[in-house]
Amino acid sequence: MADIPSHYLALYKAAGARYGVDWRVLAAIGKNESDHGRSTAAGVASGRNYAGCCSGPMQLCTVQSCSNTWGYYAIDGDGDGVSSVYDPDDAIYAAGALVRDLKVIVGDDPSLLLAAYNAGPGNVKKYKGVPPFPETQAYVKAGLAYIASLR
Repeated sequence: MADIPSHYLALYKAAGARYGVDWRVLAAIGKNESDHGRSTAAGVASGRNYAGCCSGPMQLCTVQSCSNTWGYYAIDGDGDGVSSVYDPDDAIYAAGALVRDLKVIVGDDPSLLLAAYNAGPGNVKKYKGVPPFPETQAYVKAGLAYIASLR
């Protein structure tokens, strides 16, 4: 757990408890998406990612072409009166709410939750498991290894 900044660790645990999801799944998503906010990649601190669709430390979709997930799940996690996809307090709570809903669709298997977060729950259902997309398979493999390191 030394890899996770203390503020992020507290947020993963609090959001996990609030939404009934394993905080380690949220931490794996945060690690995969932005190295817990430490990445300097486009879209993490401002703007959108290389694909032009996702933003913030949890890389939530902010455009209609991928359902504007942030628009639906935006949460003011720190109570400052502003919901910002770039604010880890807000983004991690929004991701917690999203993972709660993904759990209803694909179940609580961490590999399926990670796959659904990366490729969408429709693809997980279509392929009856982790989709055969190289990016998604790598995402799930890295996420599961990270979860295992947190036990």
